[in-house]
Amino acid sequence: MQTSELWYAPPHYFPSGAQEPPVFVPALGLHERMGPRIVHHSATADYIFMHFHTAARLFVEGQMLAYPPNMFVIWGPNTEHLYGSQEGSWSHSWIHLDGPEADEIIQYSSLALDRPVQLKNAALIDWHLQAILTELKTHAQPDPVILKSHFSIWMSQLRRGLGEDGQEGLRRNRLLAVLQYIEDNIAQSVTLTDLAEVAQLSIGHFSAEFKACFGSSPIDYVLDFRLRRAAHLLQDLHLSISEIAARTGFADPFYFSKQFKRRYRLSPSEFRRSSTGNALEGKE
Repeated sequence: MQTSELWYAPPHYFPSGAQEPPVFVPALGLHERMGPRIVHHSATADYIFMHFHTAARLFVEGQMLAYPPNMFVIWGPNTEHLYGSQEGSWSHSWIHLDGPEADEIIQYSSLALDRPVQLKNAALIDWHLQAILTELKTHAQPDPVILKSHFSIWMSQLRRGLGEDGQEGLRRNRLLAVLQYIEDNIAQSVTLTDLAEVAQLSIGHFSAEFKACFGSSPIDYVLDFRLRRAAHLLQDLHLSISEIAARTGFADPFYFSKQFKRRYRLSPSEFRRSSTGNALEGKE
């Protein structure tokens, strides 16, 4: 597990009366681990770069959408942001960027603001954030030229890594459409054929693309998503185990309990008691 580290600019970060640096980093977080919750981040005047190491939900185009691990987004200034997960712990790395030349760096990345993209090389984010963090911590007055250089190289590699060809972008969009379909139809039967049709690929091609991107087969992903959603719903004591099974696409409550125990090593009832401290009586 990666070590979590947070850094905030101390008071008098730059000498009084000094010229505003071309780039300025107010704060940085490396592998910050969070409990199950959605963060409502108030609007700030700077840019925020975020890399989500785990699956998370992000508020994009007026909707809270589910995204797989290794999503990267640049939040624009003066906008509020919602992100996180209520279904389990999650982690992300982030950095604030300000200064008169911040806009130039963002434009160079060619990334649209507030639009998540999936990374090919997630380790690249860690490397650049660690290099920036070292500069910030090592020197009482970090060199803005070095900081800008780090950001410029990072954005150049990010743009190249994401791929500027249309086929790569089309592939990502198709797979993200599949994830949205799974979420929208969580209470329904979802077959491999259904998912391949959403992706507009043959079943064999789709299965290979999906596993290469997300590390599991489509059907295993659907099952895991159902169980994670069920684990979240078990915190609602007004819902019976049977109701939760139905809401997460399990027609047979006994099969649901079997799969849940295999995943969490606790039955749904035991999991509910361990997470809420209360048993729901009379509804099972």
